[in-house]
Amino acid sequence: MVLYSGLSETNFEILSNRLLIEGSHSKEIPFNEIRNVDLVDNLPSIIKKSNGIEFGQNMRGYFLTKDGKIYLNVNLKNPPFLKIITINETIYLSNVNSNIESVYNKILDNVK
Repeated sequence: MVLYSGLSETNFEILSNRLLIEGSHSKEIPFNEIRNVDLVDNLPSIIKKSNGIEFGQNMRGYFLTKDGKIYLNVNLKNPPFLKIITINETIYLSNVNSNIESVYNKILDNVK
């Protein structure tokens, strides 16, 4: 059962003041903490898992790169990836069932 939870698809919800990431390794990102948002085709090289899961093409949770710890909630077969830099961390998102470009545009509409 835990294995399935880690592999279930992630949903993104734009609320009035934050992005809600629903699923395993859920997270809320307040818009006022976002410093930069972009669409990228590649992820940084991962050194190792910190507090995350990796199964097939899915990576969820925290991973270490040469530049530090990042949060991933991605399917590697589904670029582009949404890269969000907040005051505290760097986050990469993608989803098979969501149009990540739409999520990106909605975030841009809410970040000032």
